[in-house]
Amino acid sequence: MRSHALLLCCFLSLSVVVALSQPRDTGLKSPLRVRGREVTGLIVTGPIRVGAPLPAGLPTAPVYTIRPNRFSPVREDGTGVYFQAEGAFAEGSGGLGGLCVTRTALDEIYAYRGDGRYPKIYLPFVGQIQPADLAKIRIQFRPQQRRQ
Repeated sequence: MRSHALLLCCFLSLSVVVALSQPRDTGLKSPLRVRGREVTGLIVTGPIRVGAPLPAGLPTAPVYTIRPNRFSPVREDGTGVYFQAEGAFAEGSGGLGGLCVTRTALDEIYAYRGDGRYPKIYLPFVGQIQPADLAKIRIQFRPQQRRQ
């Protein structure tokens, strides 16, 4: 009985350490800015393939084709800013997903599966957008106010 209690205490303390070490997901603290302009969304203009098939003999990994879509910023964490797809995310599935843009390198964009509007939900990355496909992603900016 005593060993069960000790095991439970160790498990709970380890759980707390793991929970505290995870980057904290929050709503957007500040909008993503590119060259001083506020980003209000992303638009994918053509299909983008994400993921790579593994060599023969290894377990299969899914390859997704992201549909042309509009993506809205929904949350951020230590990784970057998450943009949720407004329509169906990938061809062949009605599942939700989106794109994560890192704040440190704007050319690093990752696709994720899940609903980014809920900060406590884990969002698995399915792959990085390849440099050749970055041209299919357009940045939507907030209109600049005209100075009088």
